[in-house]
Amino acid sequence: MFIDEAIVNLRSGSGGDGAVSFRREKFVAQGGPDGGDGGDGGDLYIQSTNNLNTLMHFNNQKIFSAEDGEGGKGKRMNGKSGEDLIIKVPVGTIVKDLDSGKVVADFDSEKKVLFLKGGKGGKGNLKFKSSKRQAPYIALKGEKGLEIKIKLELKLLADIALVGLPNAGKSSFINSVSAAKSKVGDYPFTTLEPKLGVIKFKDYHFVIADVPGLIEGAAEGKGLGHKFLKHIERSRLIFHMLDLSESNIEDDFYIINKELSRYKEELGNKKQIVVGTKTDLDIPESSKEFVKHLKKTYPVFTISSYTKEGIENLIKFAVQELNNLDKEEEITEIVSVYEFFRHKYEEDIVIKKENNTFIVEGRIVNSIVNKYVATKDTFDMLLDILTREGLDSKLKKAGAKEGDTVKILDNEMEFVE
Repeated sequence: MFIDEAIVNLRSGSGGDGAVSFRREKFVAQGGPDGGDGGDGGDLYIQSTNNLNTLMHFNNQKIFSAEDGEGGKGKRMNGKSGEDLIIKVPVGTIVKDLDSGKVVADFDSEKKVLFLKGGKGGKGNLKFKSSKRQAPYIALKGEKGLEIKIKLELKLLADIALVGLPNAGKSSFINSVSAAKSKVGDYPFTTLEPKLGVIKFKDYHFVIADVPGLIEGAAEGKGLGHKFLKHIERSRLIFHMLDLSESNIEDDFYIINKELSRYKEELGNKKQIVVGTKTDLDIPESSKEFVKHLKKTYPVFTISSYTKEGIENLIKFAVQELNNLDKEEEITEIVSVYEFFRHKYEEDIVIKKENNTFIVEGRIVNSIVNKYVATKDTFDMLLDILTREGLDSKLKKAGAKEGDTVKILDNEMEFVE
């Protein structure tokens, strides 16, 4: 089965919580804090490989999660970081953010891309010891892993795409010039899934795709048109196959070109070589006349996959054309995966300015709010932590000046440089 689309949920690992612990040993009074930090959550990667050619393995699994970090422990023991997760996809896969539809990664070759960073581990109470606070009963929760939903789309990476109505001789051609074996029969829709074949001509190798036959209305999805047309997008050259034994090939030719242009204008403008097939059969005069007409505009070759007539000349010409064509940029707008999703990460300290007031938020504030009852001691502890984590420099960077109002939770104070 050929599966070329999948929607999956991804989640990086959450960081482990920091530990609140105190040294407890015989003959050691007031041993002090010894809570370790939580481990970082596992990162999530997507890796493309030539060893896969379908997205079928995503049929049985829709949720992928990297491992969470372990919580910190006493005796200054930090938690173990979570294992990274690597998800494998075929080369040719495009990844889109499901919410916006934007392309965030194009796996046009074998590569490994970091998609989601794991959450940071929370700090244990050992890190909060100070001259003012010798026995801190506070630790930070680990940062939550990031969750996103993406769409995977597989577009075949072929140098040449074979297009034509059902029964135009595409499968017979690809079987005759490569090791690919497409089903052949005298009825429409013999080929129900795209097939790739490698043509070896002297020292030149190129990939050819047998795309299932198109019908009128394919651009609107008839005959699974959308699923097939997208596989033609990445080809560098089109072989437009016409069954010369038919008497109405003029209609056939214009139906296919109309569907290509209606799906995407650039697809209709892609370089075409017209290939008339089945010359071993009786050819009506109408087909011969239309071939003469096409030669005024297109390179035209007539072949027989049965007798091999004309195939070598066609392949020679295709090699020359491929050498002359620059590889197209299939995706014009690729954004950094991390940059695209980074707004979903919660930073330790976030400064917002509203009506000349600088409001302090972020993971540290939320962690304490979620774990402790709001008291003056809790707020003093929070202020102490924020100061050590660089609050003053972040306020200055945000534009705060001497005497400006700074708000943390429900508490307001003046900024002092």
